[in-house]
Amino acid sequence: MLPVHRLQLGVGQSADAPAAYVRALTLGAERLEQRYTRADDDDDDQPRYDYQAPQFAFSCRLAYDASGLVINYPGIAHRAH
Repeated sequence: MLPVHRLQLGVGQSADAPAAYVRALTLGAERLEQRYTRADDDDDDQPRYDYQAPQFAFSCRLAYDASGLVINYPGIAHRAH
């Protein structure tokens, strides 16, 4: 949520937003390269972003509500209504 608000990307724009990643077992911290690309809103006018974390070969499309909170984080969580 924080990078999305801070970056204020227009549709089609992309930006890198590195973050700190803490490994659960060792509590070791490392830099996590991330990239957000603003996608078109869905049919419910919910903002969507394509997210990439190359270190984990992970990518997904995130959907947010009008308050900027994540609604759907594929493979991790889906907010109940």
